[in-house]
Amino acid sequence: GMVRISKQQIMQQFDNFGVAILDTQSFPAREDDEALLLYNHIDSVPGHPNFKEEATRGIQYAGSDDANQKRPNPSGLAKIDNMTLALEHCDALNVQFVHNPSGSGLPMCHLWIPSHDLPSYHVNRWMRIGENTNELRHVPHLLNAKGVNKMDVPRYHPLISKHWKVLERFFNHVDDVVQDLRTIIEARLRVLRDVGPEQHSPGKNTIIVMTVNQGQSDLLTNFLCAARARDLDVSRVIVFVSDEETKFLVEGMSLDLEDHLRVMVYYDERNMADLPKGGEGVKYGDATFTSMMLAKILCVLYV
Repeated sequence: GMVRISKQQIMQQFDNFGVAILDTQSFPAREDDEALLLYNHIDSVPGHPNFKEEATRGIQYAGSDDANQKRPNPSGLAKIDNMTLALEHCDALNVQFVHNPSGSGLPMCHLWIPSHDLPSYHVNRWMRIGENTNELRHVPHLLNAKGVNKMDVPRYHPLISKHWKVLERFFNHVDDVVQDLRTIIEARLRVLRDVGPEQHSPGKNTIIVMTVNQGQSDLLTNFLCAARARDLDVSRVIVFVSDEETKFLVEGMSLDLEDHLRVMVYYDERNMADLPKGGEGVKYGDATFTSMMLAKILCVLYV
């Protein structure tokens, strides 16, 4: 079966699709934009009798339990507005975003082929290009109808302006942050050198970089406890924390150790203060996850 669903509603329900929602003054989100939902098995169809009939027969339910109120959908395909009910029996959801590199003027078709032997989630493109327009040829994803590989550069200023601001903030403070880190790391290396040559041999100049926020601090706590139980050296570990709470936690876990045996801790408040702290409900690819990817990139770049 298949139904139409609201593109705006499905995009808002899942914030970890990885694709931005266009909702700007120049490109406002349209309530009538729709997506197509396919059910590959009768067990995946919504359980409500009216929704099941809509999905399998294309009959639009008029809004009451009276069978006489059912009427064929003039579009030929029913629409379900309740996302929870539309997906209630979908134990897995494969999502494909469709882009027409030549605009709406290029006639396109979509082919879904069940793969029972070797699973594949790749989207392959076939096009008629060049002089031989009678033959569909396997082409790269960026190839347009003229046979040119073209990358559509984002044109939506409101979508990327916040990332420009992040980059601007990084450039404004990078020298200060690097100087802070140089002071911390060089001080630690001097202490290790004074403790003994074996602590600062030519092969021991490695600094281990870690990143953590409050939501993942339990994993870091487990690591530090395990390292102490096994007498592992963490003196060359520097932990970049993205919030004050985690900074206090990490510092507090090693107060009983000598300075050179503690992990180094650095809180880049200028770049990381606005990052989410994480916690319950965080999902792979959502806003919290992608924000922490920025923290991971910055800390390695600094060191």
